[in-house]
Amino acid sequence: DAGAQACMGGGPFGGGDTYGPRGEAGFVQDNKRYFPQTSPDVLLRAGYAVCKGLANGGSPSGMKAELMKSGMDETNAGAFVMSAQMYLCP
Repeated sequence: DAGAQACMGGGPFGGGDTYGPRGEAGFVQDNKRYFPQTSPDVLLRAGYAVCKGLANGGSPSGMKAELMKSGMDETNAGAFVMSAQMYLCP
């Protein structure tokens, strides 16, 4: 019911998603703290490249490895792949 939704932070009272923006805006926001010097366009291109790799049969660990080859550390590469899956990939 509406009361339960309000207590849980959802429903008609919050004016949107309790956890912040979704889609591209959410992805950029999620990753700007780790990559503050990177433009949103570059972040989105890289995120969609992860989605394309996954859609073409790649694994999350394989996408993480590719990002690490381009200079990302293991923690950030793993977080980036998870973020792309959560916000961008269908």
